[in-house]
Amino acid sequence: TYVGGIAGYNYGTITACWSTATVTGSTAGGIVGCNNSGAVIACYTTQAIGSSGGGTKVSQADLNSATAIDPMNNYLTGNSYKWAAGTDLPYLVSN
Repeated sequence: TYVGGIAGYNYGTITACWSTATVTGSTAGGIVGCNNSGAVIACYTTQAIGSSGGGTKVSQADLNSATAIDPMNNYLTGNSYKWAAGTDLPYLVSN
């Protein structure tokens, strides 16, 4: 069974997402359980990253700094939204 904070199985592109969910399973990941030729872009999770999933695992300190936000925004060039620092977690805002 493939289990992820956003998707269990990914064939496509997942962009600008986040998950704070705890996931368990034989093939589990913080964002995607199994990333099959897919792409995970500008996403973060506060949980463990599985071996075949994607995303960036960050600590609370990272989430409140440019350590995570700036790199994720670099992948969002040309989009109408960007990540901004929040009180607890980053959130998406319009450019």
